[in-house]
Amino acid sequence: MKILRWQEMPNFEIYSDQLITIVNQELAFMKIEVTNSMINNYVKHKVMPLPVKKKYGQVHIAYLIMISLLKSTFSMEEIKQYFQNFPIEKEYDKFCDIFWALWQKDKIDLGQGPTGTADDLQLLSGQINYLMAATIISKFRATNLLAQKGENHAATTSQ
Repeated sequence: MKILRWQEMPNFEIYSDQLITIVNQELAFMKIEVTNSMINNYVKHKVMPLPVKKKYGQVHIAYLIMISLLKSTFSMEEIKQYFQNFPIEKEYDKFCDIFWALWQKDKIDLGQGPTGTADDLQLLSGQINYLMAATIISKFRATNLLAQKGENHAATTSQ
């Protein structure tokens, strides 16, 4: 399993209920659910672009997937700033590749990240994507461990 890549997204306009279905299916592994009011809020606050005649496209799917992942750890203002500095059309697949590679690891080293001789902006983009993905996954795993510990504690105290 992996997150839907740009070229795998529907290349035609869809309605909000279809957008919600696609994104919820893609993010079910993290127990993330998107609603219509969330989409309206992201559009209203200009974190994601307006639909065109109430229809959504690939760019909206990408935005909604990334916002849904990022918002668990970052503020809307930080997410908005990220999108201003790194256009989603260029960064979406890179972010997904890094996110999925980290998701499959048992241990994440925050000191790691892309290195090499790429131009400064491309290297910075890779490092930022790495750290953002690592932060999201680390928080998700920590939250799940806390929940498990709570369940185990509740089970032992009720006996």
